[in-house]
Amino acid sequence: MNPVAMMALRKSFQYKLKGGPIISVIAFASASLIAFWSGWPSVPYSVILITVAVGVFGAIYKGFQNTLNSLWYMAYIGFITLMTYIGSDGALSLVNFYVASALVALLSVAIFFPWGVLSSKKNIELPTKEQIENQ
Repeated sequence: MNPVAMMALRKSFQYKLKGGPIISVIAFASASLIAFWSGWPSVPYSVILITVAVGVFGAIYKGFQNTLNSLWYMAYIGFITLMTYIGSDGALSLVNFYVASALVALLSVAIFFPWGVLSSKKNIELPTKEQIENQ
């Protein structure tokens, strides 16, 4: 999720990485493929762990206030799980490995990456360099 966060914070941050938009898209596609290539038994277990952790941390830190901002992430996790389920290494093996990998990379970059960036909270105030140094 760091590539999405980097692009969401890009307008608020003083330092901008050269080639940041290109690097973040490549990183997001690569992370999506790594999650997809993890295979069928691993992905559902990871989703269960993520769901439990989000519930616990959300309850402890009152993190459910911005649930609408995270709908893209829930849909993204569902998409990766579905693709793993129907992919060649999944339970159904309906889609060829190469086709499924291409779909994961393309749809992640075309749908979920922009959706995630657009879902970010607006008017994010980051500390200045001086504030960080004075802490």
